Amino acid sequence: MGIITQFAGVGTTAGAPESIELHVWPAWPQFGRGSFSHIDTYTASFTGEVDIPLVYSGAVNVSFDLTDRDPKAEDGPCRVTVNGLTDHNATYQIRNSRLEFRAEINGRTRTVVMYRTGSEQDCTMVEVRGAGTKTLRLRPLHTPG
Repeated sequence: MGIITQFAGVGTTAGAPESIELHVWPAWPQFGRGSFSHIDTYTASFTGEVDIPLVYSGAVNVSFDLTDRDPKAEDGPCRVTVNGLTDHNATYQIRNSRLEFRAEINGRTRTVVMYRTGSEQDCTMVEVRGAGTKTLRLRPLHTPG
């Protein structure tokens, strides 16, 4: 089903703080923080800051828009933006309980995969494939209340 929220961590809401963790086998150290500034059935926008030594330090701004607006679709057109660079002709495909976006960003083809993980399925996994694979886990930061 072409619905973004079913691939984000259970309970993910706009504005809720998330830690940004990088998969460094076998550990998941935290390298930043951020939040979904918007998330609904067909669109999601995540904004954060990371400091990953020797890899990247700065802003992380990613957004997805399933432009076909078809909740029954298994694939279709979409728009993907990564740090201000947008592919208006990107595509998405659902396979193996994962939402895969294929986009041309800065002259390079990238595949971004989004899915749920964690003991309570409350984490959002984001894999970026292209020149190597980077796997990020967006883990909800629970504040004492």
